[in-house]
Amino acid sequence: MSLKILFRGKVLLATIVFTVITFTGIIYTSIKSLQLDHEHLSFLEFSKNTELEIARSRILFNEYFLFNDTINEAPLLGCFASANEHLFSLDSLIEVKYKRAPESALRKSLE
Repeated sequence: MSLKILFRGKVLLATIVFTVITFTGIIYTSIKSLQLDHEHLSFLEFSKNTELEIARSRILFNEYFLFNDTINEAPLLGCFASANEHLFSLDSLIEVKYKRAPESALRKSLE
């Protein structure tokens, strides 16, 4: 009888250890995935904002040269400043992620 109880205890202990290890792995993977998703969304946000500001500035730039529309000068400079700000933000994210990484590692990660 005691052998049966001892065997059940060992099985129960092994099951608990397996469950704890499995849940720890799942939680770690979820946290890491959320961090990577947040980073990816930040890259996308700054890239998209930069792209939109450049497109908007190209439209204003064309109007400025085609029609000598000096009214668009201030918004044009604002678009350039905003695009520059988004590029600096994107650059700082890249610098934080790949600090002290050799250039070859950075190139390989972008492929």
